[in-house]
Amino acid sequence: MGAAVAVGRGLDAEGAGSPKGEVTVVGRVHPSESRPDSVSLRDGKIEVRRIGVERLAEDLPYPLWGAYLLAEEPTAGFTAVTIRHENSWQNAGYVLQWWLFAGLALAGFGWMVYREAHPKADEPVDRAEVAIA
Repeated sequence: MGAAVAVGRGLDAEGAGSPKGEVTVVGRVHPSESRPDSVSLRDGKIEVRRIGVERLAEDLPYPLWGAYLLAEEPTAGFTAVTIRHENSWQNAGYVLQWWLFAGLALAGFGWMVYREAHPKADEPVDRAEVAIA
């Protein structure tokens, strides 16, 4: 027996369950999702929110192929699940945040260099420096 392929058919909103007999599925191959969720059982059916093939394979009695198939058309009784892309505005905010951190680090370094090169007259001078100089 070869490896099976996990198929994301959608959300089982009506309790349709798995189809019986031979089924043809048309879809796209996807790698495991990042931060896969734990596998849970509900009414005797395996459920996951984020598909991690390796984690899913731990609970199955047969080997799984290293990716899963996302069905193009949901099976009858299932609701289509769209793949959402990462929030690009949130990512842009992180980019801006880290560029600001980098700018502040450079500005802080420049300020420290300036303070070392131009000490104020009212600042106490370390006597050890004076004796050496």
